[in-house]
Amino acid sequence: MPHQIKVLLVDDEDRFCETTSKLLTKKGFDTAIANTAEKAIHL
Repeated sequence: MPHQIKVLLVDDEDRFCETTSKLLTKKGFDTAIANTAEKAIHL
């Protein structure tokens, strides 16, 4: 089984993150979303 690539999306535009996350998930990526740098650090 291939290793799933993880992608961290960090942007203050929630709609952008949600749309991009859905597209990447459909392509097989494991995504996480943060709307601030501080939240991203804690993921």
